[in-house]
This record gives sequence, C-alpha cells and structure tokens, in this order.
Amino acid sequence: MVVEKEQTNQIEVRMSILKQVYFTSCERGVYPGMGFQTRAVSPGVTDTDLMILEQSSVYPLRISYEQTVDACPQILKHIVLSDQTHALMKVSYLGEDYSGRSGNYIAHSLVSPLNTSKRLVFFSFWNDWKITFSVEEGAQPSVPLPIVSANSLVEEANIIRQVCEFVTSQGKERLQDMIESIFRYQMDGRALVIRPSHDNALDDRELKMWITALHLSFPRCMESFLTFSTLVDDFGDCLCINGAFGQSAFTFNETERTYQFYQFDFHTSVFSTLDNCDVYSRQVAELFGDSELLLAFMSFVDQFDFSEPTRELNLVSKLFMHEERKYSLTSEDVSQIFDLFERNNSLRDNALLDRVFTILEDCLSGFEAGKQAEVFERLLNQYEVQQLKVVEHIRCAIEIDGENEE
Repeated sequence: MVVEKEQTNQIEVRMSILKQVYFTSCERGVYPGMGFQTRAVSPGVTDTDLMILEQSSVYPLRISYEQTVDACPQILKHIVLSDQTHALMKVSYLGEDYSGRSGNYIAHSLVSPLNTSKRLVFFSFWNDWKITFSVEEGAQPSVPLPIVSANSLVEEANIIRQVCEFVTSQGKERLQDMIESIFRYQMDGRALVIRPSHDNALDDRELKMWITALHLSFPRCMESFLTFSTLVDDFGDCLCINGAFGQSAFTFNETERTYQFYQFDFHTSVFSTLDNCDVYSRQVAELFGDSELLLAFMSFVDQFDFSEPTRELNLVSKLFMHEERKYSLTSEDVSQIFDLFERNNSLRDNALLDRVFTILEDCLSGFEAGKQAEVFERLLNQYEVQQLKVVEHIRCAIEIDGENEE
C-alpha cells in the first residue's frame, strides 16, 4: 500500500509540472549555430517534442510586414506534440534580430503531459509569458529553463466565473452552436472560426474567453482534440478552433460561412447556421449560467474517458442533469447508458459506478414493473464483481417484485 501511494504521488507530481521552451533568432542557443533556433529549454523535453515545437513556432510574415512591432498581435496556440504531450504557445513579434534582419519573433511554449489534473487552457491567462527578447540576451550562453508548477496559476474558479459571466452576457445560444460545431468538425472537417466584436488584434480577451468556454464544455481528456490558434493567416494552418481579425485569411463571406467553416462573426453579427443542436450542446451551454453548477459538471464529466467528441456525451450530460433534477431519464436513455458501460473503460471505476447506479436507481420509480426488472438485471451484471452490492440490489429487486405482485 505504501509503495502504491508513493507511486501515485510521483505520478501526480509529474503531471502537475510544465516544461518551458524558448524559440527565436539569436546568436547562441541550445545547439551550436546562429539564427532561428531553440534558445532555451527545460530539462526533460524530448527531441521529438522539440522538433514539433520548432516547426510550429512561426509568426505570419504578411502581418509582421504590414504592421509596426507595437501593432503586431501576440498569437496563442494549443497544439499536440505526441500521444503523451501537448503544448500551449505564445508567439510575439520582435522586429529585428541580432543581425538587423527583420521578421524576428519569440515563441514561448509550455509543455505538459496529456490528461493532467490541470487544464492547459487556463494558462491562456498566465502573466509570466516571455514576450520580449533582447539581442544582448541572445548573446549569452543558453541556460536551462525552470520547471513551472501547474499550481502556480491564478485560481481556476475565478477564471471559470469570469468565463461564465462572459458567455451569459454574449448569449448562451452562441456557445451552444459552437459546442455543436465541434461535434460536426469531427465529421465534416469544417473548423470553427471566431471573430470578436472588435477588430483590434491586440486585444484577444474575447477569443480567450470563447476558447476557454469550449474547453470547459468537454471532458478534460479531450484537450488534445481541441487545438486552437487565436490568429490564423492561412487556411492550411487551421486548427480545430481559430481566431480571426480584419487582417486574417478569412473574408467571412457566405461561401466560407456555409460550406468551408463554422464561422461566428461577432464583429458583424453574422453566424453559421446550426440546426438541430444535440442534447449535450444545449444542456452544457445552459450550465454556464451557474459557475458552481458548471464546476460540478466538469468534475463529473472528467471521470469519463472520451478522446474525441462523440454523441455518447449526450448520455453523460443527461445523467448529470437527472441528478440535478433538471432532466428525467427515459427507459431508452437507461438502455443506452448500459450499452455505454460495455464500451467505455472509465466506467470500470467503482466510485463512478456507484454514483451512476445511484442515479439510475433514482429514476426507476417512473418506469413500469417490467422495465424496472430489466434495469435491475443489468445492474446486477455490471456489479457482478462486487458481492455486497449484488446482494443489496437483489434485496431491492425482491422487494419491488413483491410489491408488484401485491
């Protein structure tokens, strides 16, 4: 037991740390040579992850050529590095490098294991991003960067409260459609594009709010699917979620809006039409009206194992909403939930099973006797390895059958 506890603590420590990488044009970096390179890196970043970061650390040249340094927006990106890691990156334009050549920028990345206890998107609001870099700094020997604790961020609850207030003020129906577009993106490849209500690319608060809201709308284990960039200058660079301003690649015409992307243009109040939004999209968007309820839902949905958007998430939101007395499970829902049990590995966790079965038992009173017996039989099959629970359910089933016979 002591060994298992120590191993668990070690895993939790590894999952709560973030490694840093700086990429820019400088005289001295991690490896010999001058020019664009990894300037500094925390210990433990793999060569493979470093190579992907270097390839992804770019700043749109057209934007930098058309703007002064002060007018060039910072770009926030979330990318997947491997099946084990992902990164949040902020790219800032610097102007000239050590040689006097224009086009220099610095990309500061935070590298994290996937499926940690902290959502990486919260670091969008981090205050310690490296956004400046001098020629003098680049002439000094490279020094390993320190590890960042994921616990060093401002309170997540405060961020969630602000996001909820923002979504409520903007209209929860917009978030509902955005959530639905994530499901459809997986099917048709039409990425989500958001243009804020203003065209000041230096102010990315609206984009960060919408992006964070979307991350909060799905299980934490789906973070790797929800890649994003707050500014995209080429269609080929589109990720799952993309920000756009007046100088971006998008024209926001009817063709783009109807056939190529799911576009939400708050600047002109023109949006892609998404009819027949699913239950999950509607129910989760409503939760943003109550930050405490949203936190409770996040805690619940994070226990399930979904690596990508699936309509089975409808069952998860229905379970939670039934528990909160905001929805009544039907016999068809219950049948589908048992089918989900057989496919989803997360439902092998005893604590989660206990909670789900308590919810299911609560809804039995609304079913006819035959359906109650069927549900109890399936409950017993799921709980076959827990003898005490089996005995308890048999006792309950006998009592109900006896009442029905009377």
